[in-house]
Amino acid sequence: MLNATYIPAPGENGEVILQLIANSAKFCPVSLDLVKITIDKKPIVLTTQPDAICSGNSTELTVSGANSYFWTPGNMTGSSVTVSPNETTKYTVVGISNKGCLDTTQILVVVKPSPVVSLT
Repeated sequence: MLNATYIPAPGENGEVILQLIANSAKFCPVSLDLVKITIDKKPIVLTTQPDAICSGNSTELTVSGANSYFWTPGNMTGSSVTVSPNETTKYTVVGISNKGCLDTTQILVVVKPSPVVSLT
């Protein structure tokens, strides 16, 4: 049994070939093998904070930095979604790379109450 640990340097990505060498204490010959691993770069999800909206209005939320995105609440997908919350809501978006690495960010949509107009 061989226990080996490889910790990639920060920002390292791409293919890495590791050579594993097993030495026996006495009678067995030296054994070696090559293992190729692929290190995926973690996505960094970027966004901008939208302007506040009035209740009943909508706003578009846009992110970048990953290959696919999943938004909650709302179970939406895509790099751009249109939302029309009735109250101030925090949206969480998970960005996913091609190899499945994740990054998460949150966007707060502030909803201002619509003015009440009364005629007398």
